[in-house]
Amino acid sequence: MIKRMDGEMFFGGPDGFNSFYPERIMHGQNQNIPPVIITGLKIFNKPVKINEQFNNRVLLVNAISETNKLVLTYRENYFTFEFVALDYTTPEKNNYAYMMEGFDKTWVECGNKHEANYTNLDPGEYTFRVKASNNDGIWNESGTSIKVIILPPWWKTLWFSIIVVLSTFFIIGYIFYSRNKHFIEKKNLLERLVAEKTSELQSMNTMLFKQAEELHHTNSLLEERQEQIEMQSEELLAQKQSLVNINKELNDVNATKDKFFSIIAHDIKNPLNAVIGFADLLEENFVEWNDERKLEIIDLIHTSAKNLNLLLDNLLQWARSQSGVLKFNPKKIAVKETFSNIVNLFKETADAKNIQLSIICPEKELVVRADKDMLDAIIRNLLSNAIKFTRNEGKVQLSAEILNGFAMIKVTDNGIGLSSKTKEQLFKIDGHKSTHGTQNETGTGLGLILVKEFVIKQGGEIGVESIKGEGCTFHFTLPLAKN
Repeated sequence: MIKRMDGEMFFGGPDGFNSFYPERIMHGQNQNIPPVIITGLKIFNKPVKINEQFNNRVLLVNAISETNKLVLTYRENYFTFEFVALDYTTPEKNNYAYMMEGFDKTWVECGNKHEANYTNLDPGEYTFRVKASNNDGIWNESGTSIKVIILPPWWKTLWFSIIVVLSTFFIIGYIFYSRNKHFIEKKNLLERLVAEKTSELQSMNTMLFKQAEELHHTNSLLEERQEQIEMQSEELLAQKQSLVNINKELNDVNATKDKFFSIIAHDIKNPLNAVIGFADLLEENFVEWNDERKLEIIDLIHTSAKNLNLLLDNLLQWARSQSGVLKFNPKKIAVKETFSNIVNLFKETADAKNIQLSIICPEKELVVRADKDMLDAIIRNLLSNAIKFTRNEGKVQLSAEILNGFAMIKVTDNGIGLSSKTKEQLFKIDGHKSTHGTQNETGTGLGLILVKEFVIKQGGEIGVESIKGEGCTFHFTLPLAKN
């Protein structure tokens, strides 16, 4: 070591010497706010390079640090971002935190680790943000970010949903057409047989009368002929009765078919017209409208298509229940959470009539074993009917309690109530008709019939208590989930 007169000090080393003035060394905290950049991208742990083909397409046309938006398919949603803070005072003491907006609820603090992994992100739009601090804990809070778009699979796109809806409609129509044609052919065949037997009977009667005139003396032959006529008459009566039974069965099938197509005509027409109308508007104004307006119309089309899909799903559930192929997938379901989700769906409808919706559940979490889709359909139908038949400023309550090892769920209203005759026909398709609500609301007329089938399917029972003009309470049971 050598110290000069002006205070400069020299220290020798293996590669030369170092010099400094001790009084010029600054003491204190590193106040530098470190810049942060994203330095690399990996998909399935494979680095992605600029203009490199990945799954037959180029993901990066510029460096990742200069890229504002990254578009991936649903098969590329296992990826890693690498990042670094540009402060080299003590790089190993730099700290990092990151967040994927739309997925992470809070910042993920990862210490001095400078990479973030994400797997199985749902299709949608996200924003990846990263921030960093220097060795003395001074953070760059603004950090840097990149927009990430995960494209959905083809079977979750709008056009595929429309194709499925149209295909389902065609298949159901063809099934009813084929069944109706089969019964008509059977009816025509029986009518031909009756006509043939009637013609034979007439011929035999004519021959019998001629023989009676010619052979009055042959009483034994006449008696034998009379016995033959009686036997053929019995056969004819039996065939006529068979025809009557077949006609009745055909009428029942036609009534069910008419009921189904009536539902399709009234309930599918509105959302389908909405899809067509918005699509026509979009086509006519595609050049004039800006992207925001186009996205708004596309969102309306998507909403109408989802409503149409939900309605068709309910109709298909009814059709499957009639054919005995309804799927049943029971699992544990939290009743309070289900109540909240469904009440939120009907809040706007209830607010339109100033109806007060309320939920009553035990303090202890109530869990049942049921099919989620069926349970949702049961509560939706009962809650929809309660709002439908409750006047403005009324009240509707959704409650649950434990009773004899089962969960007892009730939907109570102070609406118009039910007569005794109406209660007897509630759950019968042959005598049940759709009734308009207090504000002329309409329905399919199948709701309560589906409700009863779904409750019984899950091992429960359903009933109703009502006083005309004072409201009613629908109640049903479901088995509790075992711990």
